[in-house]
Amino acid sequence: MKAAPSRRHYLVLKGLEANTQPGVLYHVYLGLPEGSTPKPNDPHKVGIINFFDAVPVEGAHTHDVSFSFDVTDSIPRLKLENEPVVTIAPANQPDAEAKPFVGSVALVAE
Repeated sequence: MKAAPSRRHYLVLKGLEANTQPGVLYHVYLGLPEGSTPKPNDPHKVGIINFFDAVPVEGAHTHDVSFSFDVTDSIPRLKLENEPVVTIAPANQPDAEAKPFVGSVALVAE
């Protein structure tokens, strides 16, 4: 008898947009404790996103910029709650005109 395949959990960020290129990468954290200062080597870090394709180009079709991270192993290791907080922090100072935006954030099981 085969064991049922384990469900995988993904953190999915969709609909990324920016007015101009921020010029920096953004670290994504899952379940970062309240009041913590995000650090690049924090165990809550699940990945990095960018807004390089998220700036609309006049006369061109805007793509749906999205990222997903497999967080299956992070959930038990970090002892996450039912709806953990997602923190997105720039690696450096982004361009003030960029105003980056994430349309939706979801934790998905497959």
